[in-house]
Formats: sequence, C-alpha cells, structure tokens
Amino acid sequence: MHGQSECPFCSKAIRSPFYLGNPLFYVKVGMFLLVALISVYPTRRFLAWRKMLTQGDPPALDPHTVTRLRIVIRLELGLLLVIPLLAVLMARGIGRTL
Repeated sequence: MHGQSECPFCSKAIRSPFYLGNPLFYVKVGMFLLVALISVYPTRRFLAWRKMLTQGDPPALDPHTVTRLRIVIRLELGLLLVIPLLAVLMARGIGRTL
C-alpha cells in the first residue's frame, strides 16, 4: 500500500483512490453521520413515549414537540434521499480528482 492512508476501520476496497480521491465520498459519509446524529432526538423521544405507554400513561403530545419531531424527521428523510444520489454521481466518475 504505497501512499495510501492507513484506516483501521476501512476495508481494502474503501482505501482505494476511487473513494479517497473523490470529495463526494466525504460528503456522503458526512451526511450519513449527520443523519445518525439528528436521529438521536426522535429516538429518545419515541423511547420515552414507549416507556410511558408500557406503564399505562398516555404520552403528553404538545404541538411544539410534535412540530419539532416532524421537522427533524423530514430533514432526516431529505438527507437520506441525497445519499444514494451522491453514490450515483460517484459511480459516474463525477467529483473524481485522481
């Protein structure tokens, strides 16, 4: 592996210049991580509601929380739609610098 960075978490295929030389790859991975971080809020909220339901208490659904959850989930879905599009662009060689 001459000149390639050592990534202990990456498979041999991901170490290839096809991925590491394409800025779209980093955008795609960054968007995936952003979606993962954004999903923490709704997940915690849903788990709290589930705990309340198992105890027999209905969860308090104030309009502000519901609106915030709706916005966050729509943002997640929008970002998730862009990730495969970036993969298609990468497969067509767009963004490749090598």
